[in-house]
Amino acid sequence: MLCCRCGEESGRVRMKGGFCFSCGTVLCYPCANGGSGTSTGMPQNTAALLSYLGFFVTGLIFYLVEKNRFVRFHAVQSMLTFLPLFVLEVVLGILFGRSGFIAPLIWIGALILWVILMLKANQGETFKLPVVGAIAEKQLK
Repeated sequence: MLCCRCGEESGRVRMKGGFCFSCGTVLCYPCANGGSGTSTGMPQNTAALLSYLGFFVTGLIFYLVEKNRFVRFHAVQSMLTFLPLFVLEVVLGILFGRSGFIAPLIWIGALILWVILMLKANQGETFKLPVVGAIAEKQLK
């Protein structure tokens, strides 16, 4: 179960007295839509999905605006994933121009990863990428 306010997942949210152990929010019913305890007033699943929509740009916006831990995790992961891919794409474009075959492969991989990350965020999962996910999690502590 996700806490509607802080976004903590099932391992840390307990129904002892109907309060979340992390932030103290009253948990009177499960959050079917992913909660609406975000600073932007939208469900946290939607905000997390939108942090990936514009690659690292929307990740940065949601990181600066949002206080919800779940959304901030996805925003940091978005920045740490897609900013290096963007820089790599620019560098490869400068070095090889349009004749390079590696750059389109990177964009295809990034597009597939982008769709997967948006789907997982919309499902309310804290889907961690191998290296970037651990860094994003440490950034929020």
